[in-house]
Amino acid sequence: MKGPEFLKYINPVLTTLQSNGGAGNASNVIEQIIENQGISDEELEEATSNGQSRVRNQIQWARFYLFKAGLIDNAQRGIWRLTNEGLEKNLTDDDVYALFKGVQESVKKSTYK
Repeated sequence: MKGPEFLKYINPVLTTLQSNGGAGNASNVIEQIIENQGISDEELEEATSNGQSRVRNQIQWARFYLFKAGLIDNAQRGIWRLTNEGLEKNLTDDDVYALFKGVQESVKKSTYK
């Protein structure tokens, strides 16, 4: 898949929440994704420059982009909840990349107003 590495977690976040009825506790959702994706302990131990797990960080970025695209709401702290659109969404790799580019464009526009 083209684009940043975290994009590979967009669909796992979406499908995990869909299979959980549309919502879940953030840490539980992350753990489900790690388990479902078969992520090894070695991968989990790989850290970002600030010491955070790179995998967990990338899953958080995927959630952020889904939020910015209107597929996840931010109404309740610590709970990831799909919007009505998110509940129905099924994304191809091209859709994921288009979502990424769309969010980047909207962030650029709001930053440079």
